[in-house]
Amino acid sequence: MLTIEAFSLYILICVLAPLIGAFTLLFLFVFEKRIDLIEKEKNEIALENELQKALYNQLNQEIQPHFFLIP
Repeated sequence: MLTIEAFSLYILICVLAPLIGAFTLLFLFVFEKRIDLIEKEKNEIALENELQKALYNQLNQEIQPHFFLIP
């Protein structure tokens, strides 16, 4: 037979465990969204850097032949 203290502890665990699990899932969901947002911003910055390099290289190729034409 269970004592009243053991029964109270069992009820406490049965009530708190799902609440702790729900809060844990909520925090994981929120942080997962933030991590995804940070990764998206990182990819956008990398793409912008590549675009700037490509534009610089294109401009450099357009300007460079003019120096060969000057006597």
